Amino acid sequence: MSAMPKVLVTQPDPERQLALLATAGCEGIPFPTIAIETVEPDERGRTLLFGLDRVDEIVFPSRNCVRYFFQLAHHRKQRLDPRTQVTCIGSETAALCRDLGVRVDRLAPGSTEASLIETLAGEPLVGRTFLLPKGDLGSGKLAKFLRDHGAEASALLCYRTVIPAMSDTERLHALLPSLAAVTFTSPSTVRNLITLAAGKPLNQLVAASIGPTTTTEAKRHFTTVLQAPHIALRSMIDLLASKLLGGR
Repeated sequence: MSAMPKVLVTQPDPERQLALLATAGCEGIPFPTIAIETVEPDERGRTLLFGLDRVDEIVFPSRNCVRYFFQLAHHRKQRLDPRTQVTCIGSETAALCRDLGVRVDRLAPGSTEASLIETLAGEPLVGRTFLLPKGDLGSGKLAKFLRDHGAEASALLCYRTVIPAMSDTERLHALLPSLAAVTFTSPSTVRNLITLAAGKPLNQLVAASIGPTTTTEAKRHFTTVLQAPHIALRSMIDLLASKLLGGR
């Protein structure tokens, strides 16, 4: 019996991805290339958190934004107004909202920021108030679009992304000979892995990614890049397993 192909998992909190890989017949090796640091809101951020009752729509672009926004709100005993529309980008983001008991009113049709912008372009936006939780690496494109079309759009920094101390270059170099593939869930997971590789070639690995921006970053460094057809971990793992195990 041949050994299961080994897949490097670069996202933080990799448990679900590791379980999906095991079910698909692959062995996941956790090697997070990003860690999340919570931030203490500045005066403007505190004003936004204490003004949630004035928000018409809140847009969550990722699970991390959901997780850390509600931490910030909970610590200040604040909650969303029931009238506020909740929009999510990606089914995984929506799933976490529902797990937290938060109603999801809108899921971006293409599970991307661009698809949400396309949808909003057909709606009256003048005078509407949007709150946009974000990480420090967020693009800012949605906020600009909303402001350009007459809406009030406020970005709220909820977390920062850093390279975790536990993932070091020496360990990565030791793992590389045994690896068949690597998975990426954000552009920063790609960039930080390249930094940690310290010049060691990685393009012999099959790279699997979620989302077009992550795929674009991965293609700068890897020859074979598989983009999940849907913005969901299962979609990415199914595609990768088909590639790695298709001939068995």
